[in-house]
Amino acid sequence: VGLLAGLITGLTITLLRIQPVVVTLALYFALQGVNLLVAPNPVSLGEQDRWIYNLAHEVGPIPGAVFTIGIPLLIWYGLKRLPFGNLLYAVGSNDATAFSSGVNVTAVRVGSYALGGLFAGFGGLALTALVHSANAATSTQYALIAIAGVVLGGTSLAGGRGGLIGVCFGAFTIYLLQNLLSSFEVNPAWLQIVYGSILIIAVVIQGALMPEAGIGGLKARRTPIWHR
Repeated sequence: VGLLAGLITGLTITLLRIQPVVVTLALYFALQGVNLLVAPNPVSLGEQDRWIYNLAHEVGPIPGAVFTIGIPLLIWYGLKRLPFGNLLYAVGSNDATAFSSGVNVTAVRVGSYALGGLFAGFGGLALTALVHSANAATSTQYALIAIAGVVLGGTSLAGGRGGLIGVCFGAFTIYLLQNLLSSFEVNPAWLQIVYGSILIIAVVIQGALMPEAGIGGLKARRTPIWHR
């Protein structure tokens, strides 16, 4: 389902030439509605859902993390060894230049969105297995956290720059921050403010250190304070 959702997103963006942020947000809201229709109330895992529960423990003699973490890592490792990985960075950096070089930009974009949906599906299964329940309300809690973790890990929102290791450290930082604020009994409402602040600060620092990676391809330019 995650792979299909990503595929629909990629095809809509590339074939209809609609802004990616519009399509992804539209599908995000649509899937929230589907979640509420399927599970309007939190549903605890039963015996018939034992296979999902096992993903947080063991599937026979195999640790469940081999499936929820190992398979995505294996796919990512394969992408780094295939030409698609380099093409993905090329299209993200400058799609016009990549197209001029003979890269099938449409196929790369559709493939990247499909893979993103697939990884999100693995994440959904892992979360459901860990909490032992399906709760549609949790679908609204991770969008800002995910973006903040990605940007904090050094990935440029303009594309063409980033990696798995940095994003993992960004996610670890967000997780530790949550635990720290909980330990000090800080009001959970402040978490969203902290996430938004982290996102803004990370983007500003990233644009200052790497002007060529600025949003929209704009380069930073120093403006003198005093004019003669």
